[in-house]
Amino acid sequence: MPTSKIRQDLPIPTDDLSVPVTGDLTAYAICTRRKAGETMILAGYLDAPDDQMAMIFAKEHYGQDQECVEIWAFPSHVIAGTLADQPTSNEAGECRSFQTFLQKERGEVHVAGTKVQANCSEAALELAKQSIPDTTACHNLWVVDWKDITATRDGEMIWRTTDQTYRLARGYSKDVRQKWEAIRAAQEVDEYQSEDLQNTF
Repeated sequence: MPTSKIRQDLPIPTDDLSVPVTGDLTAYAICTRRKAGETMILAGYLDAPDDQMAMIFAKEHYGQDQECVEIWAFPSHVIAGTLADQPTSNEAGECRSFQTFLQKERGEVHVAGTKVQANCSEAALELAKQSIPDTTACHNLWVVDWKDITATRDGEMIWRTTDQTYRLARGYSKDVRQKWEAIRAAQEVDEYQSEDLQNTF
């Protein structure tokens, strides 16, 4: 039986596949700003092969699920924080900007705070702690080197220009209820007319 040209063009591996069992994707944290002037918040996570694809996926998912004006994406493994699985580094380099994120209580969303200037993540975290009046009111604190953050540009289209309100909770409002009632009323008229025809003829 002849095989298609497409199948003939596919490479056939002769040894073990090079992709590890765990996959070749990186976990990214995604932050969004809902409206100009509002605080940046952690919206969620996604997996992507690189920074560029992470931003594309973030726009596709978070930029459509909730209206927003700005998106940040950064690999989860670059987060240095106060929890054990977010280690800091004291390897000093040139002084640079670190973005801080604060989680007040366990389970609450991380909120972007101030930027601090430091030469390593350990020093940045200490400066971030000093900027918080009451550290006991903080469950978790992150610092992320700004060079690791991929951000949308001013004026870049994130939210679709077409009507996407059906994706939002407010899309199912009074207008939608009125539309459904109109459809149901039309169906009732159709059913009445069909019954009337049966009874008449």
